[in-house]
Amino acid sequence: MRHLYKYIMAALFALVVDMATAQEVVSDELIRDRVTSYTPTSDNDVNNLTTVNYIGHKAEESVRWTNDIRIGYGAPGIFSLLILDGSFFFYDDDMYIPETLPYRVDYLRTNRGPMRRFMTLSANYHRQIKPWFALGCKSSFAGIWQSTFDSISGVKRYSENVYNVAALVDARFSWFRSDMVEMYSSVGLGLMAHIEKMGGALWPMFDIAAIGLTVGRSFYGFLEIGAGCAGSARIGFGFRFNDKK
Repeated sequence: MRHLYKYIMAALFALVVDMATAQEVVSDELIRDRVTSYTPTSDNDVNNLTTVNYIGHKAEESVRWTNDIRIGYGAPGIFSLLILDGSFFFYDDDMYIPETLPYRVDYLRTNRGPMRRFMTLSANYHRQIKPWFALGCKSSFAGIWQSTFDSISGVKRYSENVYNVAALVDARFSWFRSDMVEMYSSVGLGLMAHIEKMGGALWPMFDIAAIGLTVGRSFYGFLEIGAGCAGSARIGFGFRFNDKK
């Protein structure tokens, strides 16, 4: 009986050693296949094995959306206010009083109505060059309207309308990206046309978004904090899409 017990234990030990050796061989073969970019020969191999093309390098991130269009509205910023409202500084009641009597009488017979401001509508298009870099164009529009009335009759005499229209080349740099959220900064350079009844001017202009945030996928909302022609704080929505193949 003792001899039979010894034979059984020896057989079990031999079986365990053989199974461990077989598992090690299988593991070594899988490692070899992954390292050498083993090409599967059947559909089952394709489904069951993952081919690794290289080792020690991070997979390159691909561009998810190639085109980006957005529309936003911005609160007034210091630069837009200085440029847009500056034309009225020279006609303020406390700063400009005609010296001759006829002009003084005419001046005293006028009364300015409320000033209405529209600041600042922007429309952008960007082309995604890299996952972290997009290049495109930015446009903005801002305006103020004010009417002048006769102080005695109340009849409208004329209106003063002033507009700022800007067009810039804009570069956007994304420094955080996930499935739903993107954070970025952008800088743009271009020209602004200042248009009013008394004349106009063309000036160089810039726009900076120090911090930008988008939430969504193809359709998204955005928030920016910056300075320049698009205002100080901007909100809006946008749409991302790919080229048709």
